[in-house]
Amino acid sequence: MIKLDVCEYCDRCPHFEPEVIERPKVDILASYSIRDMTEKRVAIPHGDTIVRCSNRNRCAAIYAYMDGQKNKEG
Repeated sequence: MIKLDVCEYCDRCPHFEPEVIERPKVDILASYSIRDMTEKRVAIPHGDTIVRCSNRNRCAAIYAYMDGQKNKEG
């Protein structure tokens, strides 16, 4: 499964650049047929693919600054 890990303020952001943070681990299982002398390989993924924005740290700093400014005024 692919999971998108973004903050609420990232909605419709023109600077969104997807970055894969974590990929699932894949186990390869092999089975042999004695009759055909063939090998079958099956990939079994474990876990999720996690996608975040590559600009997330910059945007988090901007959001924190703007939130601080809003709290000073209010």
